[in-house]
Amino acid sequence: MTGVFAQLFDVLEQTYSRPFDRDTVNAARFITHLRYFFVRAHTGRQLDDGAGRLGTAIRGAYPEAYSTALKLQAVLELRLGQPLTEDEVTYLTLHVARMVDEVRA
Repeated sequence: MTGVFAQLFDVLEQTYSRPFDRDTVNAARFITHLRYFFVRAHTGRQLDDGAGRLGTAIRGAYPEAYSTALKLQAVLELRLGQPLTEDEVTYLTLHVARMVDEVRA
């Protein structure tokens, strides 16, 4: 798991051309989300509530974070060998947006 976390933070840092402090609350939330995601993925229980309108609203509100979440999705799918649901990508988008906003503040 640690290697995947490092790879995902590398993607974030390359995308935004800046370091991300991994000791912040939002980074901890991101890592915690990923830990639970790994459990869901391994048990075949990814989030898939069909939150279409919510996902659309989040993608529209945070297009840059969504674009980054798609990059993270590609890494996770390669590492896990299975596709992510739209709901999982939506949650990644929210976490990315929080961390980016934190860095910009």
